[in-house]
Amino acid sequence: MAYLFWGFLLIFKFPFAYLTFNLWGLTLGLPDFVGFLLVWRGLVVLTPESRIFKKLIPASIVFIFASTAKYILTMFNLLASDKMSTFVVGILYNTATLFFCYLAVRGIRDMEIKRNAEFYSAKLFRAWVAVFVFTICSMLPVNGLKLVGALGIVVVSAMFLVRMWDSMKNYKACLEKNGPATE
Repeated sequence: MAYLFWGFLLIFKFPFAYLTFNLWGLTLGLPDFVGFLLVWRGLVVLTPESRIFKKLIPASIVFIFASTAKYILTMFNLLASDKMSTFVVGILYNTATLFFCYLAVRGIRDMEIKRNAEFYSAKLFRAWVAVFVFTICSMLPVNGLKLVGALGIVVVSAMFLVRMWDSMKNYKACLEKNGPATE
């Protein structure tokens, strides 16, 4: 569960969203693929807990490669000249990432049911819904909604990550008390 938390922290980039630096004329930031590598590792570890985690492993591998490609394209500003391509790629990437995150929350809910323990999946889901709504607002071509969406994403991403942290702590306590799950 710790891998999921740290992976989502890097994917959501909170609080590192604007941490970038220039190296030899290239703009470098915190890459999503590192987060997806951590999430992949977390899914592998958690496969005995839920079938959903097992089904997400191939998707996480696709995200590792897709986020690497996106990072390289962004680093060399290959999409910057075509605003429509940037917009479409952004919508597709964000939508797929949000759906992936939703399925991870469903896997955590499965863990709650299987272990009869509280991992805050309902609170995680509500935070995910808020992230989804503000992400949609930030993508709309209306300046006021873009600002509301961008500010909202910062707040609700922090909420999501706090809930993920709480889930991780409760899962760790559950493991210490009951041991690892079996398939």
